[in-house]
Amino acid sequence: MNNESKIVYAAASLRTSSLKQETEGDSHIQQKEQILRRIEQESIRTGCKIIIKPEAWFKFSASASGEMITQPILEALEYCKNPKNKIKYFFIRSIDRGTRGGGGIYSQLKAEFAKYGVQLLDSYGIIGTTVINTLEDYGFKYRWSEFNPTNTNELIVAEGAKDEVRGILTRLIGAEIRYTKMGYP
Repeated sequence: MNNESKIVYAAASLRTSSLKQETEGDSHIQQKEQILRRIEQESIRTGCKIIIKPEAWFKFSASASGEMITQPILEALEYCKNPKNKIKYFFIRSIDRGTRGGGGIYSQLKAEFAKYGVQLLDSYGIIGTTVINTLEDYGFKYRWSEFNPTNTNELIVAEGAKDEVRGILTRLIGAEIRYTKMGYP
């Protein structure tokens, strides 16, 4: 990339489900490293220099398995909405670090970012940027003729993240019930 590259601003979310996970699992530091590698790839792909200012790194240690109004990432969306911040991209490590609310919540979040001209991207490349117009050869474009070919896969991954929450909670709560029935306090 040359020095005359266009500068584009981005923001990013680093989310763990708890403070314990931050120190023992998928830490904010690891997520940031993965996002920085993805930014480098996207900078090469677009020919732009993508910059995340220090205040545009959002750190959360909170569950994202709830309803839309409880999603931690909404705080970052507020930052992205402000036109003075000029945010073009919003990076997450993976869809499940963005939300574990399933495909519906994921779609709503992605649409909210898009409403303000912000492209949601993940470090794994699951979330694609390509838009295909099925009528391009004819010189026509309709809302229904344009689509993102990765959208179905994104929704499957988002639903998998929600299913994982159910599995984890079933094992945890199931064990608690079993031990309580055995007489443990």
